Amino acid sequence: QESKLRDQESKLRDQESKLRDELRDQKKFLRNRLDQEKNEEKYEEEMRKLVEKYEEESRKVQAQIEKVEAKIVTLDTRIAETQKEIQEMTKKLEAAQDSAWSKIDLPNQRAYAKRVLTWMRNTPEKMTLELGDMKAAEKLKEATKQCEQANKILTVTISKDGVEQLKAHIAPDEWPIFRGQKQEGCQGKKVLFQRLRPADEGRLQHTLKKVKTVGVDGDNRQCVIWLGVPAIAKSSGMNMVLWILLNNIHKEDWPSDVAFHMDSVLMVWKHNPTTGNILIECHSITLDNLNEKGSYEMDGPLVIEAPENATEVRRPCSRAGVALTTSSRHADVMTKTLMKGTHSLTYALCDPWEAEACIAMAFCLHALNCLEGLSLGNEWEKVEENVKTRHENVGGLLRFIFCYEYRYKSRLKNQRSAAERFFGPESQVWVFHVDFSAKHFIAPYINPEKLEEGNVPLVGAHEWKFLSRQRASEAAKMLEKNPSIITSLVTYGLLFQVQEAVLICALMREEGLKEKLRPKHWEWYDDPGCGNRLTPQNRLRLDPQLMPRGIEMKNPCKVFFTGRYLQEDVTKLKENVLYLSLGWQTVLGEFLSVSHMEKKIFVYQVSTKLPKEHAFKEDQLKKFRACLKLEENGYSVCVIYFRDSSIGLRWDQAPTGMAVAKTSKSVKSISKGAKEEGDSKGKHLEHVSLTDVGATGYYVRALLQPNKNHKMAPAPWNPRKRPSLKKEKPSGTDDG
Repeated sequence: QESKLRDQESKLRDQESKLRDELRDQKKFLRNRLDQEKNEEKYEEEMRKLVEKYEEESRKVQAQIEKVEAKIVTLDTRIAETQKEIQEMTKKLEAAQDSAWSKIDLPNQRAYAKRVLTWMRNTPEKMTLELGDMKAAEKLKEATKQCEQANKILTVTISKDGVEQLKAHIAPDEWPIFRGQKQEGCQGKKVLFQRLRPADEGRLQHTLKKVKTVGVDGDNRQCVIWLGVPAIAKSSGMNMVLWILLNNIHKEDWPSDVAFHMDSVLMVWKHNPTTGNILIECHSITLDNLNEKGSYEMDGPLVIEAPENATEVRRPCSRAGVALTTSSRHADVMTKTLMKGTHSLTYALCDPWEAEACIAMAFCLHALNCLEGLSLGNEWEKVEENVKTRHENVGGLLRFIFCYEYRYKSRLKNQRSAAERFFGPESQVWVFHVDFSAKHFIAPYINPEKLEEGNVPLVGAHEWKFLSRQRASEAAKMLEKNPSIITSLVTYGLLFQVQEAVLICALMREEGLKEKLRPKHWEWYDDPGCGNRLTPQNRLRLDPQLMPRGIEMKNPCKVFFTGRYLQEDVTKLKENVLYLSLGWQTVLGEFLSVSHMEKKIFVYQVSTKLPKEHAFKEDQLKKFRACLKLEENGYSVCVIYFRDSSIGLRWDQAPTGMAVAKTSKSVKSISKGAKEEGDSKGKHLEHVSLTDVGATGYYVRALLQPNKNHKMAPAPWNPRKRPSLKKEKPSGTDDG
């Protein structure tokens, strides 16, 4: 029994131990549960506080928003009121100006006309100024003072390395047209710049020839209109016309009377046959009244500076010719009345200024202290750099290069807003009207190959170009967002410039370019040689990491040079740099880079033509090599021919290899089997392989729009018909 009792006691102790363990677990569980409930209560309390804080902050923010909205409404109201006040003040100012011009100080105007006649008829002094020569710039100031005292014009020829860039005519007083309301913001009103291109001289001589012709009873009168985009100094060119007319007044084969109208003032210089003197008359008369029959009749040529807001210029009552300027803003509508009648009317084209001319202008104005306040810098090197930058950003528009900083930035802002409408569905672009969006990108430029006899740049002798490479780059970056503009680019002959911009953007690794246009997606072909057809077998399987060093550049940058040849020892050129001419292109290719490891100069040629039709001239290639001193340093030329397939290139139309055109038959053939062909002008050219004269080439093709082909032949130009922007359906098949 004791043993049984002990066993029972042992079992009871085990049960007691289990019950204690269970009780301990229950206590632990209850304790944990209690802690959890406490934490939940704490969490809920914290959440409640956060919600209350958030609601409080939300109420404060909402109150602030309401205050801001109230301020915005107040500001909008004030802005509207201010705009209304500005409009009223503008009307009052215009009325005051009209009133002022209605009470023109004619004696003062007559005194000015007399001074103008004196210094325009005096023989001008001449001097030459080397670009960048600051010592000569000091002499210019002294010569200007002496000519001003002698009442003479100082004609300064600005040259660089012996090549004339520009002429500056510095007068003792403001030039006539620079005194007008339109030219209030003009800098250096005593300085008149003259471009030296054959087209500019041809336009001037054509105008003088036409306007000095005297008709009978209004018949056979000649009218010449200078036409071009705004801001390219068209009006200032009329100062040259007036100067030459007054300088030759009453000479043999020259008119005896000359008239000039601007801002409701008519100045007339008449030769008195009795005394032999020049009589000067000044009249207060508007342009509309001048056009009315019987108001005032003239026998000599009339130079007109039309008002900025002129909507139409009617037939003036002059028995001789009329010369005036107008911008490409519905110019055909503005001059439609002048086109009626029996007299002759011609349009002469003016185009934007090249960068070299702008730099020469800046140097002259800087020497005369005429650039103060324009944020172009105080030192010449800084001025030159800023002028180059502005020209690259806005093109050769003088009004936005030599202007105050706020106006320049306003132009850049307008360019960004115009990008969305460039070549849009409602775009109207032709030589007589370049709309708001297009004028920030393109302009009609004079094409030297289309000039009339006497180098006259009549309307029709033009080609469309982008204002600068930067403008072309913006168009290239728009291709992905708006691929439909390619049709318009083809219509206006702008595609090759966009291709050039694509190549620059790709090499410079700029953002915004389509991924498919990057160098790693290009197709490379080895030059098959002159006369040999390019086939798929010529394709090179290049690893992107093994591309020529001229293509795969690290941290690339641009360097600009003047002229058509880069004159620098090749060993002094830097790698990872694209060398570009300030003009549109160099003689050989568009731009170049260097690889000192491979001892090569890479020349990039962009073209819509077949390589055979774009042969390089042998003498130009020799001069190119000589300017860079390639022979002395053991460097060779590698030509990279870049052409995209969006223009419909197919293998059944495969081009032949690149070639050099020899302009002289007396030179011995460079390669055997050289082919002799005639070019478009009838001259016989000898085409030889580019590879055989120390150069190698690649043929590059990038896809702008792989699934479409576009026609490249534009319709014949008709000056009375606007070009259509209607999209054409693609034809042909894709070449892959």
